[in-house]
Amino acid sequence: MHRVFKLVSRVTVLIFIGMLLYVYAYLPEVVKLYIDENDVAIIAVGKEEFFYGCLAIFVVCTLILSYLKKSLQAIPVTNSKDSISEAKKEGLQTWAHSLSVILYLFFTATIAFIGMYHNNEHFDISNFAFLIYIGPVLLLGWIFYLPILLFYKS
Repeated sequence: MHRVFKLVSRVTVLIFIGMLLYVYAYLPEVVKLYIDENDVAIIAVGKEEFFYGCLAIFVVCTLILSYLKKSLQAIPVTNSKDSISEAKKEGLQTWAHSLSVILYLFFTATIAFIGMYHNNEHFDISNFAFLIYIGPVLLLGWIFYLPILLFYKS
C-alpha cells in the first residue's frame, strides 16, 4: 500500500504542475483572488506573481513533506518498548504519502477554481465551490486520523 500511495503522490505532483501551467496560459494580466459581491477585486495580483507564488507554496510544502517522509524512514524498528513495529512504521509512511496526495489535489482544485473564474467561457463557478471546501475538510480529517493511527492501530 505504501508504494501505491508513493506513486499516486508523484502523479499528483505532475497533475498540479500541469494544471498550474494550463491555468497560467489563459489567466489575465491581473488575477483576482478575493472579490466582493459586486465583482470588484479586493485582493489582486499579477499573473506572474500568482504563478510564482503558487510554485513557491508548492515547493515549501513539498520540502516540508519530504522532511517528514525522510524522518519517518529514519525511525528504527525493533521489538523494544521504546520503538515502533514495522507495520506501524509502514502505516505512518503511507499516511505521509497520502497526506501529500490530499494536499496536492487541494492545491490543484484551488488553482482550477481560480482558472475557471478567469476563463473566457464564463463557467458558473458556484457549481464548483464545493471543491474549495472539500480540501480543508479532508486535510483536517487526515490530520485527526494520525492519533488514531499512532495509538489505536497495532
